[in-house]
Amino acid sequence: MIAYPRGDWYGNMTPQLAKKLVQTEAKNDRFTNNLLYQYKDGRFTN
Repeated sequence: MIAYPRGDWYGNMTPQLAKKLVQTEAKNDRFTNNLLYQYKDGRFTN
């Protein structure tokens, strides 16, 4: 799963985790569970 436009990539997401991701993003907070990669400064980091 990719959180756009931030560019965070998540793995092994369940419907429950996806719901938590949306709720966290709605609060302008960062969801860190199952985070695989982030796109920063024109490249992927983990």
